[in-house]
Amino acid sequence: MLRLEPSTVSLTVGETALVEVWLDNAEQLDSIELHIGFEPGYVQIEDADPDAEGVQISAGVMPVPAQVLQNEVNNDAGLIVYHVTKAPESLGSRSGTVASFTVRALADGGSPLRFNVVNLLDAEGQPLSVPAQIDGLVIISAGNGTPEPAGGATPTPVPPAAATPAADTPVPVTPSTATGIYYTVQRGENLYRIALRYGTTVDAIVAANDLPDRSAVQAGQTLLIPVSPSTGSVTYVVQPGDTVYSIARRFSTTVETLAALNGIDSSYAIKVGQTLIIVP
Repeated sequence: MLRLEPSTVSLTVGETALVEVWLDNAEQLDSIELHIGFEPGYVQIEDADPDAEGVQISAGVMPVPAQVLQNEVNNDAGLIVYHVTKAPESLGSRSGTVASFTVRALADGGSPLRFNVVNLLDAEGQPLSVPAQIDGLVIISAGNGTPEPAGGATPTPVPPAAATPAADTPVPVTPSTATGIYYTVQRGENLYRIALRYGTTVDAIVAANDLPDRSAVQAGQTLLIPVSPSTGSVTYVVQPGDTVYSIARRFSTTVETLAALNGIDSSYAIKVGQTLIIVP
């Protein structure tokens, strides 16, 4: 198994934490290549070797590296690339740390730490079975501290603002032809948390809704989440206080149409959390 330890890190803006990459129960490992992705607007990776060119992470013991083929961090693209081969004289340990790195929190929200590429080879250059992988997550809360990244540069990400109450009267929404789920922003939410909930990205939500920036979200606002719904091309998740009438008005449709699409009887009863088809 390939995992990040700890798998979940909670930080305040400006704080740092050490994350280790662990590989368990590996046999005949001679070479390993990892690509780990992260959200550059929310975290950055600190340089483990300031004397070397570029940003690097720390080597581990699984395997003990004889040759570092690639050790690079691109904080602009949100990518770690680590590729090493085993020292010939090193013992063939089955478990241990592959590498470690320090994450710094930049903005309120968070970032997944995802294994995008995993390649393991034996001494003959033959691929080994790719182990199960457990990705990581960095959860960030707002703080009074100002990030101080290595090298003296001060990042300027736009933090996703916590949702603030909107007017009681919802703004009518014209259903898009795009596939997705309509979701009403709740108090205290931001785009990162919504994207994480639905398994998409902040940038995808921004693009789907033509938002001016990542902070343009407020409680009561309806967003199109660009994910494939289980049924229908456009759906909506019922929120507290919703009625069939208010949803029909919000999406510029009729009560009769919603009832027919979703098998709602004449009582027009719906439940919070229920998914309704808006456009079939």
